[in-house]
Amino acid sequence: MTEFVVARDGRLLTATPLASDLLGVRPDAGGTPFSELVSPDSASALLALVDRACSADAHVIFEGQRWVPLDGDARRLSGGIVPMKNDIGSVVGASVTVNAAIGVEAGLQNHNDALLRDNDELRSIADELRQRTDELNVVAVFLQSVLTSLRGAVVVIDRTWAVRVWNAQAELIWGIPRRTAMRSLLGELDLGFPHSELTGRIDAGLRGEVSDDAAVTVARPNQAPAGFTLSVTPLLGPGATVHGVTLLFLERSHRLTLPD
Repeated sequence: MTEFVVARDGRLLTATPLASDLLGVRPDAGGTPFSELVSPDSASALLALVDRACSADAHVIFEGQRWVPLDGDARRLSGGIVPMKNDIGSVVGASVTVNAAIGVEAGLQNHNDALLRDNDELRSIADELRQRTDELNVVAVFLQSVLTSLRGAVVVIDRTWAVRVWNAQAELIWGIPRRTAMRSLLGELDLGFPHSELTGRIDAGLRGEVSDDAAVTVARPNQAPAGFTLSVTPLLGPGATVHGVTLLFLERSHRLTLPD
């Protein structure tokens, strides 16, 4: 810890030996105006803090105060200033204690090192995210392949009944383009049978329950009615949270097949 005492009129009164080594303030310079010991800007800034401490008769904390000795490198100081009084209680000066003195270049280097570490960490995170994105893309392509190849119609809705998945077989059965279906609520689409046959099963699925398969007859545009087996299952996320339901319409004349 480095300490020196400054009078209210700006003169150095005393200084510890460390003050000379770290701050360029000579212990034998007692009585010398502070402005003659360090650069004018440093002297002015410090004396302003001393004046504030003396005027308020209060402890003043400073951090990152720029300090430029007359014959040394610039640095940043952190510490505190405590008013000093004479025997009759008048404030006559202040004791300046410096807890840390960091060279500006060293401080900049530390800052740069921290930025480099942060940059390396960000690059690592970006690489990991890129790898996960590539993996998800592969999974998405595979799932799309499965959905396209299914004999049955696959429809996924969220908790608001908004359509999130509408595979190619669903397009063929109902003649509704995927783009149209994906902008709709399931209840807005003409499925060729009463929606009341779906409501109870979807509500059960949204509660996380699995209903027994049901037989439904779908009246299709420009085609004969067809019978389907309907399966409704909950769509679960992390922590078994139900995000929606999956509806599988499998025509009774076909068996479910998956791609090799």
